[in-house]
Amino acid sequence: MNRLEKGKGMPGLTSLDCSCLFHHRYLLPCKHIFYEHMYGNKLLITKVWQMFYRIFEESRFEIYESRESFIEYVQTEQQKGAENQKIAMGELTKRMRDRYWYVKEMGDSEKTQSFIFILEASVDLIISRFDNNSNGKT
Repeated sequence: MNRLEKGKGMPGLTSLDCSCLFHHRYLLPCKHIFYEHMYGNKLLITKVWQMFYRIFEESRFEIYESRESFIEYVQTEQQKGAENQKIAMGELTKRMRDRYWYVKEMGDSEKTQSFIFILEASVDLIISRFDNNSNGKT
């Protein structure tokens, strides 16, 4: 049974860095990285396999003894773009949260409620524009 049938979402990886135990223990691509490569971002490109080969060719089993990761990640343009989008989204979220707390600390419950109302209307408009059921047109 695959991840989607189990109700799990895509791993959403944009690089070869997975937090699962297998990946950290063996320093090899895990099932999450393979799944992402098959159904999402193409992470396992030729350069990546060459990198894994060089690591184990040079270090052999010593890499496990030192427990340090010597993997230099090769980022594709798609991965860089995805990482930039993730950073931009985080910054926007932080700006909204910071502004909310600024308005809240002013102590005016009407302004706080107004802020929430306007934010909710704006978010609803954005979500409806990118809803899976719509065709992306306004």
